Amino acid sequence: FITIEDTFKRYIPEVEKLSFVPGSNAKQLQVREKFIDKPILLQDLSEGTRLVLTILTIVYQENPPTLIGLEEIDRGLHPRLFQQVIELLSQISREKKIQIIATTHNPYLVDEFKGFEEAVVIVEKINGETKFTTLAEKLEGLMPEEEPLGQLWYSGIVGGVPVYAP
Repeated sequence: FITIEDTFKRYIPEVEKLSFVPGSNAKQLQVREKFIDKPILLQDLSEGTRLVLTILTIVYQENPPTLIGLEEIDRGLHPRLFQQVIELLSQISREKKIQIIATTHNPYLVDEFKGFEEAVVIVEKINGETKFTTLAEKLEGLMPEEEPLGQLWYSGIVGGVPVYAP
């Protein structure tokens, strides 16, 4: 718990302390912030703050899972905090041999995979079928001029962009 709390305070510096209080059916987590007199219950925190705490709780448990799935991993996070969380997940993935599968619509996340393009899967719907292709496969034969990976994806050069009917 101390590792989770200390790491959480590094990412959310206004947090002073995490503690548990009795709830109606179980204990509830509350957060004490530096400039707020009253503790805040977990359910009253922002979505991004809860997401960071959830990720830390998963990766720092005694026997973490070998596979973690995170949908819309960047939801509710400031872009700089998002980058720090991605760096933490990358480190944890290497050190603890945890595979992380995350979805995103954020090109900045794709940028973090420079040199690991085979780890990014582009999902497209073509003629009513869902197709999965690695970014490495999509880049074969292309000569991107040092364009960030996220920009290549966002521009549609490597696919994965919804087609809208006029």
